[in-house]
Amino acid sequence: MIMVAKNRLTGLSHSLEMVQLLRNETGRARFPQYILVLIIGNVLSLFLAVSSSGVMSGSSPSGLSTVDLGMMLMRSVLIVWQAVLIAQIVIGEYQSRTITVLFAYPYSRGKIITSKLLLISSIMVSAHLISTLVQHVAVFFLQSTNPAITFTMQNPLNIVAVSLSSIFLAFLPMAIGMKFKSTITTIVSSLVIAAIVSNTQGSSAGILSNPVIAIVLGAIGLAAGIYTYKNMLKEDL
Repeated sequence: MIMVAKNRLTGLSHSLEMVQLLRNETGRARFPQYILVLIIGNVLSLFLAVSSSGVMSGSSPSGLSTVDLGMMLMRSVLIVWQAVLIAQIVIGEYQSRTITVLFAYPYSRGKIITSKLLLISSIMVSAHLISTLVQHVAVFFLQSTNPAITFTMQNPLNIVAVSLSSIFLAFLPMAIGMKFKSTITTIVSSLVIAAIVSNTQGSSAGILSNPVIAIVLGAIGLAAGIYTYKNMLKEDL
């Protein structure tokens, strides 16, 4: 009984430490800026999707819908934005070596890094959810104003799979950025990845529109992220 109680107290202590670290990271986050980025990204993606829907529907044999175009563009924006967050919250502190100050706190290195990655992941999950709702609702109401604007409802499970895979894939730039300790490399690599996965080839809403391919790419990104995380725990500064 004593051992069980001790283990529970230890687990509670670890949980409270993580909560405190998350509060610290949340307090440093620039949420007004994040909201502005999300609004601008969705507006621009929707505008480009609506503007291009007529051309794409006429030239694409699959009849690519406006909402598919909007989601493809927004996924690319979110991949790059996630890399920017990683560059600001993680890579930048390694590049400037301010991370050593945080490691001097009475918390383990793993918990400090985990709190940063949890904050980024939480922001991106929320961003994907909000963007999915905005794109679908906006196109649904706009379709009545122009016959070229088309709405198709995807399988919710596919949407979840593709969104999570996009988030996991966006951790690949973290692996590249940490290797060179460069925020620029992190962002540039995300731009390359976004360009590749958003290649429509005239017939699909990008590579990530295929749930199977998206899951494979997401697994690659997740594996790269885990590998990088483990290296960060044992890396000498």
